Amino acid sequence: MSRAEIGMLRAALGEFRNDPRTFWFRLFRDSLSPTILKSSENPGSTMMRIAVLTTLVFAFLAMPAFADPATECEGSSQVEIGTCVAETLRKADASLEVFLGFAAASAEELDAVTGREVAAPALEASQAAWQAYRDAHCEYVGASFGGGSGTGIGIDSCKIELAREREKELRRYFQ
Repeated sequence: MSRAEIGMLRAALGEFRNDPRTFWFRLFRDSLSPTILKSSENPGSTMMRIAVLTTLVFAFLAMPAFADPATECEGSSQVEIGTCVAETLRKADASLEVFLGFAAASAEELDAVTGREVAAPALEASQAAWQAYRDAHCEYVGASFGGGSGTGIGIDSCKIELAREREKELRRYFQ
């Protein structure tokens, strides 16, 4: 890849950070236009554009930062979305309890095998600290709504995201 192409890629990524919608529109328009794909300027350059575009699309689709639980709910009103998000939170908390149970059983088994009572109390302490963090952080997120009508949805969405992340953390320690 030439220095010019690297510079263009850096500029494109900067544009993506500033305005993702415009970035994707321009990228598809410019990279997949019939003129560029049929041009005989450099077939390798065309293939490189397609490869970069494909990589960026898959990277964009895999970004969890764009996964907002409220957008998972289909509703035409804030009340419907709020009800759906509240139900999703209930399910996320129930799922987290299941994984916490598995982690607790694993910690108790480890303590029994090693003859020390360390893992289970450490898990309990970490869960209590995590719960306090989740509550405080999500209250902050809610406060960022300035008392608007979406505050409850924002708080619940925050709690769902953190519960999903906590599940991933707990899965790493099963035996």
